[in-house]
This record gives sequence, structure tokens and C-alpha cells, in this order.
Amino acid sequence: MSNLEFLSQRRRHQSPLAGSFFAPMDLSGVSLVQTLASLSEDLIRSHRAPSHLHRKHARSLVCKVKILLSLFQYLSESSSGFLPRWFPISATLCFRELYILIYRAKMLLDYCENSARLWLVLKSEQISGNFRDLNQELATILDVLPIEGLRLSADVRDQVELLCTNCGKLNSRLDPEKEAQELRTMINEFLDEFARGEAPESQKLRGFLVNRLGISSGLACRSEVEFLEEQIYNQEEDADLSLLGGTVALARYCRFSLFSIDSLNKHPQPDTPSWGERWNRRMLSWSGSDSSSFAVPKDFCCPISLDLMRDPVVVSTGQTYDRASIIQWMDEGHSTCPNSGQLLSDSRLIPNRALRSLISLWCSVFGVPYESGEVTDGSAETIAAACSSKAAITANMETAQILVGQLADGFDEAKGLAARELRLLAKTGAVESLARLLKKGTPRGRKDAVMALFNLSTHPESWVEMLESGAAVALAHALTNELVSEEAAGALALISKQPAVAHAVAGVESTVPSLIKIMKRGSPKGKENAVAALQEICRKCGPVVTQRVARTPGLGGLVQGIVLTGTKRARRKATVLIKILQRWCGEMTVVVPSMLMMDNSTVMDQSQLVDPSRVLRPSPNLGSGDLTINQPVAISVPVP
Repeated sequence: MSNLEFLSQRRRHQSPLAGSFFAPMDLSGVSLVQTLASLSEDLIRSHRAPSHLHRKHARSLVCKVKILLSLFQYLSESSSGFLPRWFPISATLCFRELYILIYRAKMLLDYCENSARLWLVLKSEQISGNFRDLNQELATILDVLPIEGLRLSADVRDQVELLCTNCGKLNSRLDPEKEAQELRTMINEFLDEFARGEAPESQKLRGFLVNRLGISSGLACRSEVEFLEEQIYNQEEDADLSLLGGTVALARYCRFSLFSIDSLNKHPQPDTPSWGERWNRRMLSWSGSDSSSFAVPKDFCCPISLDLMRDPVVVSTGQTYDRASIIQWMDEGHSTCPNSGQLLSDSRLIPNRALRSLISLWCSVFGVPYESGEVTDGSAETIAAACSSKAAITANMETAQILVGQLADGFDEAKGLAARELRLLAKTGAVESLARLLKKGTPRGRKDAVMALFNLSTHPESWVEMLESGAAVALAHALTNELVSEEAAGALALISKQPAVAHAVAGVESTVPSLIKIMKRGSPKGKENAVAALQEICRKCGPVVTQRVARTPGLGGLVQGIVLTGTKRARRKATVLIKILQRWCGEMTVVVPSMLMMDNSTVMDQSQLVDPSRVLRPSPNLGSGDLTINQPVAISVPVP
């Protein structure tokens, strides 16, 4: 059975034992026994010292497989290349069933080893049930196995009979349910604290995460978050998404509150291999087995790079490629489909989510490290919905405050990491938390919130979250606060390029007067941000808003002053603003005050009305944004 056929019967959110399994039809006789021995050895070698929550179940299962291995080795060594005629046919049938059982056992053990520790706590009862099911199935197979007809040695026979006896008994001491219940209670207590608006004590969090679960680094926390988010996206409707979302928010908060941010990007030490390294080792062990069914399915490889696809997308011809490979192909000037040779009617790339889910599942089952591309809109919406509880929102807000603190005071690498994490956190509702902090926080908290929103605004798609969460309007109100007004203007200049945001910002009565105040008294960078924001608002909102802006007292002189003395970008934006004002307001004139400050040493003395179309024109001899004055301007002597 091919990998693709196997995976198509299963979904990632299902139990590792769900679906159909079949023994290879071409195995029989001694080859079947030898394959069973090899499969058993691989399972034992891969799981010598399990350390996860279900370690007692895992150790018991490994011990049972060791006894089966002694049976397979005895039969293989005593067969001389083929099974004797007296070998019972019913034993061959039982061995086929044992192949399936051992294969499923390895899948379950790999699943427990590679899953997030928090996930094992939340799904403890279901996973314990899987171990019990395997134990019961093994007891059934051994019950019908014709031990008498196998002519075993006394030692091997005693071991198999003892195994039959032990499998028939239910050992409740193996179940970690008591420990799991304690851990689940701790999770709920932490979430209850967040729901009350309080952050749990760091000492309690460290005892839970590090001492009880063994999650002892920021990298391990990040792996927990990524795994849990994948489960949220792939869960069925009856799953407790609220609990999952709260647990994700808790793990993310622990990542940044318990571990120093400078250690979050460090590679793990050689003596503590990461999950990806452990997965690679398992993949190598599978690849070294006799079965060829563990090769990477051809359907999962990109036709261009021939590598496993990380972000499969469909082009207009219906062919699927890895996003990075097909983008590079098109950037090189190709206009045809690499696989079919057909002309590409457009450059749209549609995410192949079904195939991505299968690839992710295959990697999870066979231990291949898999980091997909950017989170899709669908997964972001699902995760955001799961993180909408009060506890999750509070936890994300606390995390955001830690990150914005790094933006303000951290070193360059920490600032970069904090900015990236804030963009990811925006997908889970952190923008709403920042908006709330901007409205009701302390002066320092408001400044940090504006800085965080400014960093988020550089991301092209951030305007959606900012508009829906109220952050855009909060930034408009923040223009009245001199401590954060210039940064708020910078963020508004970026997100107001979207008409919906521009209209929302223009609807705040204080927006235009506040921007003009910054243009009048702000720093050069602040003036640049303010005129850029005002220009975008006028451009996107049309004549009604533009005419209202044009009637603002003192605007003309301020714009004229920025054209003459502002930064290169500010002069360019001011010129565009004048053109927009002319377009919607007709033959508009700009009033220049008699004494307009140009810098600390000179003033401009000109009190007549001037037409901007005559005053300003681009200079062919200068770079973009540089302007020449086509109207005499009287400059006074330096001001003492």
C-alpha cells in the first residue's frame, strides 16, 4: 500500500491508530518472520528511554515487543532459510496481524514522542485508551496463536506464555490519568487567573512547565505553540477549541516571560537534540528498514526542485508546485507551466491545503521535520477564533507587553525577534490587546503599544487586524498625546493607504488638527509622518474629506514650509498633497504667513497669495523629491 493511499484515509487530527492498516502481501514464510524481527528491533531501538507523560505505557509496550522479538529471532535462526512443512498456517495469519500491531505500536510511540507535552496532557485519556486497545489486540492474537505447533524452546515458550498471561490483565498503575488530571487542573487554574485579568506567578509557571513537563527552553516553548496551533487548525467541530486556544496563549506567554529573549533563537546543545533532529534520526531508521514503503511519495515532491514541498500551491494549469520554486521560475521570465508546458494564463498561486495537510501528516507519522510556509488566512482565522476567550486575550496582551518592552529597550536582535513575534501574535488577537493598552494603559504602556503597532503597520496585511480591532481609531486618538503622536502618525501613514482605514481615521474629529499640529511643531521625522498620513487620507477619502482638510486654518503655510525645508520624503509627500488639494478644490491658493519659520536661523517673509502650480515645479536636474522654486522668495537675514 502506497504512502499516499495510506495517508488519504487519515487526517492529522485523528488518533495515530485510526484508519486501515495492511500487512505487505508479498511477505510470507521466513521473510515475514525476519521482517517482524527487524520491525521489532527498530521499535525497541527508537524508544529505549521514553520520557513523556505516557512513559509507563510506552515501557510496558516495549517490553512486550522484546518478548515477541525473542520469538521471531528463534524462529528465524531455526528455520534454515525456509519454514518447515509442519509450520501451522494459522501461525502465519497471526504473524501478519502481529506485523500490523507492531507497526501501529511504533506509530503510537512516535506520536507520543513527537507530540507537544501540553497536547499529551490534554489528550491523555484518549492516548491511554490507544495503549489499552493495543494491549487487548495483542492478547487476542496471542490467544489464537498455536504456540504448541511452533515447537519453541522451553525458555522462549515460557516467555510467550507469560506474555499471554500479562496481556490479559489490566494494569491500572500504567495509566498516567492521575498525573494528567493534576496537570490539566494547573492549566485551568492558570487560565482562570488570566481570565480575571491577572498574570500567574512566574515561580508556579516554571514549576509546571520546567519541573513537571520538562519544557526547559524558549525553543521548546515555540515548538509547543506551533504543534498546538496545527492541532487547532485540524480539529473537528466537537473539539474544545477554547481550551486549546487558551493553552496556546499560556505557552506563548511562558516562552517570553520565563526565558530570556536572547536565548530564543539559539540552537540547542548537541547533548539535547531538538525534536527535528530526533525526527531525522527516526526517518533514517525507517529508511534503513527492508520495506520500501517509507520513501517520500512522489506526489509530495515539487516537480521543479524534486524536494518535499513546504508550501504547495496550484497554478492556472492545475499543476502543483512548491511556492518558492514556482515563484523563482516565474521571476526568471518563464510564462509556461514547467510540468505541462502550457501557457500560464495568470500568476495567481492558490494554496493546496489538502495536499499540505497530507504532507504535514506524513511528516508527523514518519518523523520528518516539516516547517510549512506562512500561515494561511484560513488557519489564521481558525486560530484567532480559538484564542478569543478572555483568558487567551489577557495572556496574549501580557505577551504583547513583554514584546513591546523589547522593542523599546532590547538589543537589535531582540527587537527583530519581538517585531516578528508581534506580527504572528496579531493573528491571534494581539492587536486588540494593544489597542486596549493604547487607550487605557499607563504612559509607558501607551508608548510601547504605539511602537508595537508602528512595527506591525509595516506588514502589508496588518491593516485588517488594526481596523477590525479598533487599533486604527485608537492610533488616531493617540495623535493628541505628544509622547506618542509622531509614532502614531507614522503608523497611520502606512495603514491609511487602505480606503477603509483612511475613512475610519478621517472620521475621528481630532485627526486632522492633530496632524497639522505635528506638521507645525514636530521633529523633522514627525512632520514627515504627519504630512504622509494627511496625504494618504486625502488621496483615499475623496473630495468631501479633502475639502474639509483644505479649509483648515494655516494648512497652506505649513505645507509650503515642509516643501521648502522638510526631509526628502516629506517634500515629496507635501507636493503630492498640494496636487490633491488642487484637484478636489479647484484653483486653490495657499496662504503663506508673513513670518514662517524655515529653520532655527532664517525666516521667510512673503505675505501675498501664491498659486502652488506656479510656485512649485519638479526640477529636471535634481533627483526625485527635489523641487525648485519658480517664484521669488525673500529670505531675511539670520534671526538673532
